Amino acid sequence: MIAPVLEAEAVKPPVARLEEGDEAFDEAVIGSLEEQLGRDMVQELVEEYRSSATDLVRRIEAARAAGDLKDLGDAAHTLKSASGSLGLKRLYRQALTVEESSRRGGP
Repeated sequence: MIAPVLEAEAVKPPVARLEEGDEAFDEAVIGSLEEQLGRDMVQELVEEYRSSATDLVRRIEAARAAGDLKDLGDAAHTLKSASGSLGLKRLYRQALTVEESSRRGGP
């Protein structure tokens, strides 16, 4: 009975994993990256993420203040993708909300 459940989890698309649950972080993503790339490479990715995420948040804030919905959506999309790649579920979902809102023309 447990095997079908485990198999379903294994084939679930990564985006589906990011959109479910309340937790802020999916540890399985980092674990998978470490298995594939090694701990040192993952640490480099995390450091790069920290730097680029800070820049992207500033860009989102500036685009919002300027009413530039295109740049707002583009920056939110980039932040969403980077966050999802590292399993940062809550930030992924927040960036997705901003991206979708900007594409619709606002709140």
